[in-house]
Amino acid sequence: MREYSDLKFSLLLYDTMLIFVGTQIASLSGGEKAGFAFLAGGIGGFLYLLLLQRSVDELPSSSERNPNKREGIFGQYKGPLSSLALAFAILGVKYYSSGDVPLELTPREVVVGMMGFFVCKVAVILAAFKPMAIGLKENKK
Repeated sequence: MREYSDLKFSLLLYDTMLIFVGTQIASLSGGEKAGFAFLAGGIGGFLYLLLLQRSVDELPSSSERNPNKREGIFGQYKGPLSSLALAFAILGVKYYSSGDVPLELTPREVVVGMMGFFVCKVAVILAAFKPMAIGLKENKK
C-alpha cells in the first residue's frame, strides 16, 4: 500500500509542477489570457485526477480494510475538497452567467485550456515511468 500511496502522491506532484510551469510558459508566450486558460484547464485536470483517485480508493479490495478509516494523500479532507471544488464550479457558472462579466473565449484560449487539461495525462505517464521516491526508505535486513 505504501508504494501505491507514493505513486498517487508523485502523480499529483508531477501534475502540479507541470501546471505551474505550463502556466508560466503560456503567460509569457501567449499573454495573460492564455496563461489563465492553461491554469483553468490544468486545475480541471487536477480535479479529474483527484476524483479518479477517490473512486479507485473506494473500490473494495480482497484485504481486510476498515471502512471508517480514510486513507490516501488527503485523508479526512476528501469530502470537503470535493465540496469545495463543486462550490467553486457553481460560483464560477453563476458569476459568469449573470451577464455582469462578458465571457468570450477565443478558439486559441480553448485550445490552450485543453492543453492545460491534458497535462494531467503527461503527469500519468511521468509518474508511471519515473515515480518519485517519497519519504524515508526502510532498511531491509
